[in-house]
Amino acid sequence: MSQQRRLREQAVMKDLGLDAMVAFSKENVAYGAGYVVPSQALDIRDRCFSVVVAADGNASMLLTENELPDARTRGTIPNLFGYKEFDDDPMVVLTEIVTNMGLGKGRIAVELDALAADRWERLKALLSGAEVVHGAEAFSRARMLKVPEEIEAMRAVCMIAEQAQAAAHQGIPRGGTERDVYRKIVGAALEHGADSVVMVQVAADERSMLSNPTPSDRELQVGSIVKVDTFIEKSAYLSDTGRSFAVVSATPRQRDVWKRMQEVLSSLEEAIDPGVSTRFIWELFLREFERRNLKPAMRFVGHGLGMSLHEPPYINARSTATIEANMVLAIEPVAVIDGVGLHLEDNLVVTDQGVDILTTRFDQELITVDFV
Repeated sequence: MSQQRRLREQAVMKDLGLDAMVAFSKENVAYGAGYVVPSQALDIRDRCFSVVVAADGNASMLLTENELPDARTRGTIPNLFGYKEFDDDPMVVLTEIVTNMGLGKGRIAVELDALAADRWERLKALLSGAEVVHGAEAFSRARMLKVPEEIEAMRAVCMIAEQAQAAAHQGIPRGGTERDVYRKIVGAALEHGADSVVMVQVAADERSMLSNPTPSDRELQVGSIVKVDTFIEKSAYLSDTGRSFAVVSATPRQRDVWKRMQEVLSSLEEAIDPGVSTRFIWELFLREFERRNLKPAMRFVGHGLGMSLHEPPYINARSTATIEANMVLAIEPVAVIDGVGLHLEDNLVVTDQGVDILTTRFDQELITVDFV
């Protein structure tokens, strides 16, 4: 898996005329190293981790000394350089790594949007002989197209996310709350093999209109509409899929609106194809929603997905990207009716023939969940 990703980075460096890429963020370090560094996942601000990849494919990794044993067993980079936390300047050690790789005078893409300003000032002075450019485009382009092993990893995590949601559909105890649904989903996700649960949004009735609701002690009632959005992590890759459900029963209007939303989702999925622009998909979404008397609830209808929940390309009014095979997308034609938000979201892979939908467990009817 790491070798295929390395080839992606090399291809991007060739296109952009780069001699190296230097990653600092959790996602891009994991992309280069082949695993998520535990300390970095905890967001310990003072610790610095970095992966340097040269245009010839040679790679080195900077990390704190306490993380070296784990990196030797889980990572895919043999050239590991540990620094003494509180004693060493990680930017000095990183400069030595870059210099020893023969890159001291090269054109280097540095992930500046993930590097603290004080460290950037230090690194800039130390690497004065190099041409340092912003690495955002390079890393985005490398990760935008998934290699086969990444796609299989995302297929697996989407399956776990749907299995977790299905566990909540088996029934709610009378007097049950949003937190009860949340706990059932999280437990099932871990039982089915999730490495971690980044977030599960569970919100009923008017709270379902919130963009990123955390579950509360709100008691679910007959007729409640519950928003569920699941962000599950497995092998460093994430799901971003969800379905609303009704408690015991739904109104005819709610079922009809859900049916119209499903029709729009199907139209968008049928239109997604290599060579199609994201602007076209956005405008199609607006037309299909308007034709069915629906109003968009968000300023986008889709986005890339991978090691981050939101990755390029975005599908919105400003995006002009071209869809390519091996992109993984989350498509979510969300609507609000009568003060209630209805959440519908699929994850899919773009193929040469269209799309391969990764979230196929649930049929197109609005799900109802009974009390038990």
